[in-house]
Amino acid sequence: MSNGELLARVKETLIKLDEAGFVKAVDDSLGSGVDPVVIIEDGIGAGLRALGDKFQEGEVFIPHLAMAADMARKEMDKAKSALAEGGAPAGGPVAVIGTVRDDIHDLGKNLVGALLSVSGFSVVDLGKDVSPEKFVDEVRASKAALVGMSALMTTTMVNQRAVIRALKDEGLRDSVGVMVGGAPTSGGWAEEIGADGHADDAVTAVRLASALVGKIGSEKGRNA
Repeated sequence: MSNGELLARVKETLIKLDEAGFVKAVDDSLGSGVDPVVIIEDGIGAGLRALGDKFQEGEVFIPHLAMAADMARKEMDKAKSALAEGGAPAGGPVAVIGTVRDDIHDLGKNLVGALLSVSGFSVVDLGKDVSPEKFVDEVRASKAALVGMSALMTTTMVNQRAVIRALKDEGLRDSVGVMVGGAPTSGGWAEEIGADGHADDAVTAVRLASALVGKIGSEKGRNA
């Protein structure tokens, strides 16, 4: 079976949410010597992007995306392990994501993380109930280009403001793009707290992330 056929199987089994078939397709691709980066980008990534398009067209729904993201995350970890064994190349821009302090909801954040990973970002997922200090520490340590914050309750969305304030206090705000998301958030909220943008869903979040990173890179170039 050719590399193209193997990658097509990875993509199609993910779209169909055929977990057993998907795992076998990834294993077969790795066993046949397909570059793990190609498996992630042209197999797993292609499947997730196709599902993202179907979601925007109303053909699939959040539960489908959630299951696909979970399947993809496990197999991406496997592919990345194979890549590390062979000497991994430098990753893409670092995106630090997390659900803010006092909030334990993470479905949307996990979907965003999975799509960012297959879109060329090196994702650092801090998990849920993340303090402003932890966001700041990771941005500094990883030299992140992007921060993505999720909040699913009106009582916790204020902690997105606290993270931005902490980034400003540490002199890091101007070096990163900041985007927010979650049910109670909006474009107006993002503007109010000084974020660079807001996304209603994971597909939009990835497009926004790419635009923000490109904008910051351009500004750094002009200021160099």
